[in-house]
Formats: sequence, C-alpha cells, structure tokens
Amino acid sequence: MIRLTLLLTSCLALLSGTLKADTDLSALYPSPHHLLWLDQQQLSEQGEQALLFLESADKHGLNPARYQYEQLSRLHSQLDTETQHAYDQMLTTAVLALLTDLARGSIEPLQADPHWQIPRDPFDPIAFLHKARQQQDLLTALKDASPAHTHYQTLKQALHHYRQLSPWQPIKTEKTLRSGDIDPAVNAIRARLLAENPHLEINHHSEIFDETLADAVRRFQQRYHLEADGIVGKQTRAAMNLPLEHRIDQIRLNMERHRWLPHDPGERYIMVNLAGFGLIAVEKQQIKLDMRVIVGQLKRQTPGFVSEMTHIVFNPFWHVPSSLARRDVLPRQQRDPEYLEKYGFQVFESIEGDRREVDIKSLDWSVFSPNYFPYALRQRPGPLNALGTMKFMFPNPWSIYLHDTPDRQLFSRAQRNFSAGCIRVEDPHALAVFSLNEPSAEQWIDDILASGRNTGRMLKQTLPVYAVYFTVWPEQGQIKFADDHYQRDKPMAKLLNSLHN
Repeated sequence: MIRLTLLLTSCLALLSGTLKADTDLSALYPSPHHLLWLDQQQLSEQGEQALLFLESADKHGLNPARYQYEQLSRLHSQLDTETQHAYDQMLTTAVLALLTDLARGSIEPLQADPHWQIPRDPFDPIAFLHKARQQQDLLTALKDASPAHTHYQTLKQALHHYRQLSPWQPIKTEKTLRSGDIDPAVNAIRARLLAENPHLEINHHSEIFDETLADAVRRFQQRYHLEADGIVGKQTRAAMNLPLEHRIDQIRLNMERHRWLPHDPGERYIMVNLAGFGLIAVEKQQIKLDMRVIVGQLKRQTPGFVSEMTHIVFNPFWHVPSSLARRDVLPRQQRDPEYLEKYGFQVFESIEGDRREVDIKSLDWSVFSPNYFPYALRQRPGPLNALGTMKFMFPNPWSIYLHDTPDRQLFSRAQRNFSAGCIRVEDPHALAVFSLNEPSAEQWIDDILASGRNTGRMLKQTLPVYAVYFTVWPEQGQIKFADDHYQRDKPMAKLLNSLHN
C-alpha cells in the first residue's frame, strides 16, 4: 500500500501541473472524507463515466496519457480506506484537466503562434464539473465542454477517418505527368489516390494516365487547394507525398485552433481563413456568403484577430501607409515620373502641424529613398484606387481592414497571399449588403457607388470579424487541406506533440 500511495501522489502531482496553480478543489470536497467517484473503495456509476470521458480524449486528438488514464483505470481495483481519497482527487484533477483542454485548448495560443491574437473564453472547470455532476447523463454533460460548432465536429470525424487509413507510399519520380502519358509512376499515383479514397472510381492498375485519372487528380488538387489542372507536377506530387501521419497531425492541430476560439462566435459574423484564402459570412449558423480573399505576403503576414466591424467607407481615399509609400510607391514614381498623376495620387507635407498639398511636379524625386521621404501620399477614389470601391472598417492595432481591389485577376490563383497585410475580398458588394443588414441597403449602395462620392456608413449593429488560420477545414461536405504558407503549423505541432505523444 505504501507503493500505491506513492504512485498516486506522484500521478496527482503530474496532473496538478496541467491545471492553473490557483485551482482549489475545496469547492468539490466540502469535507476531508468526501468522495466524488467512489463508493466503498469501488468506482460509482459516475466514476465509470469519468474514466470513459478521459478515454475519449483520443477522439479529440489529445492523448489520454496526459490525464493518467491508464493508471486510473488500473489502480481503482486496488484501493483501500487509506488510498481512496488520493485516487478520488487524482480522478477529479484528471477530469478538470481534460475539461480545460477541451474548452480552451491545451497549449497557449501565443506560445504556439505569436500571430494568433484572438483571446480565449474564460472557463471555470470546477463550476462546469459541479453542474455536470447534477445531470442525469454525466458523460454527455462532460463532453459538452468541447466546441459544439459543426466545423469542429466534422474535423473530429475526419480524424477518425484518417486514422483508419493505411499509410500511402511516396511517388518516386521527378517527371511531370498528365493525361495521355504512359509511365510506371502512374500506377503509384493511382495507388496514392485510392489510399486516401478507397471508393474512387478509377482503374486500379494501369500505367496509362487517362482522362478518368486526370479528373481524380483535379479533385485531389481542389481538395488540397492547388491549381486544378489535372497535371501531377512538383506541387501536386509534394502534396501527395506528405505522409498520412502529417495529415493526421494537421487535423489535430486545427482542432486545437478551434478550441482556442470563442464557443459562441455570434448570431451573425464574418470569418476569414488566412490559410485557405476564403471568407464566409454566417447568420444563424447558416453560411450566407462564401468568397475568395487575398491576404498578406509572407513578409507582411495578416495576423489572426477578432474585432467588430463598425462602418463601411464607399468610394474611399487610400491613405498610403508610410512604409508602403517609401518601399513600394516611391520606387514606381522614380521609374515613371507620371506614375503618381496617372494613378490619382496626391502628395502632402506637414508644416507645424498643418497639412498642405504639394505639386507632384515641383519635387525632385531623385533625392528621396526608402529611408528618406518626408511626405504623405493619398490616392483619390476611382477605378484605379488600390482599395477599389469600398473598405470595411473595424478597430485593430495593425490598421487592417477588408477592401475591394481593382486587381480582379488575382482571385483566380489558388494561392493568394499578395497583399501588404489587409484583406482583399472577391465580392465586396455582397459583403456590404450582408454587413449593413438593412432592407434598402442594396439600392443605397448602388446609388452611392454611381455618384462617386466618398461616403461612410455606420452599421446599425456591429458585426464580429474573425481572421483565423486553418490549414484544414470542412467545405461543402468534404475536408480541405491548405499549404501552410505562413509556416505556423510546424511550431504548433511540435508543442502539441510534446504534450500529447
């Protein structure tokens, strides 16, 4: 019994490290002899359900070993009056730890991804457990700590599906293969596609790259956010060759990101997926809009954030940020002395706090450099304005906003990280109608755009805007994967696996 007592004490100490240092169990244990899960040194019905809850951690991509599941399952049959209290508190601590990890995530967002600036919901695991134990079905009540959002539940199903698959073999060729080609590697491509989707209707054994295989490759490319040309080139082959374990880890860490989010995003909200280059507008859990977006370049990454849209500016001026004026616009003017006038820019100087417009032709542009340019630039509203016809405003420390763009051709690209940090939207008119949420909004927007007048319009009710980074997400009934173009998955996977492998 001394050995058992030491083991319980050691396990309890390990578990306590997964909870906040100030977690006080006294609210659950009003007296020294109080027990939650045991009756005469045996697990009660609720104790059995508590163990099942710990076992279910695996379904969420979490390791039951973090919650001492094996020890708790093995030791409950060896208890006596001296060890039952330590065991009971050990089980309680394990349940509280898993509840917290399901409700808020098991790793600190900023530690895993400094660009993720979305605060987590507060969560009181003791109050949650106290309420759950009063329910008839404790196990179901405990599982309610995890996100109820359909996206999270779909990822949970996807995790189960991918864990049932057999590992696929890499495609060992450097050739680019397309419809009409005959090559031994074509069989490897067929095997790779069938390994992920055994029900795929393609010829299982053939070295001929036929059109049926090309269609299957296009579907793969769409699912993995690649150019859907039906050709197996370098990028498609690289996506096919990432091992099954990598895809499983990808699903797990995106489930963790979902656990970081508020469990109630609001009745109406906008969510931008920075990794998937997409935006959805949601009302009453129904997707009302689904469009493409362009996000920040690798050197000018768009952060993850949440804010409240307050107003929309139609026919906007573009007040060029100083860094962009110096690094991007100035070199263009120096190459082409007509550039600023051609694109509707104005130049301003500040003298003793007063802003005054300067004649573009009066300046000697050769004397300026990215390190020296003491002027401000503004672009007039119009068809060449970098913000297009409108911008959607919400407070944030990065001066980021959603906006239209005159460069429509960029939306046809599969990978769309071209901006300086702001988010360009494919259908700003539809987004403005959704955001204003007024019966006459569409006609009013048409009239104000036709007038060309620079006009702001306040939203009657602010609208939550989320910018998230999901490299795996559900879309139209299937799971989609994206390239980790901001390289945020790898450090997060390392942290998550250090806790759950």
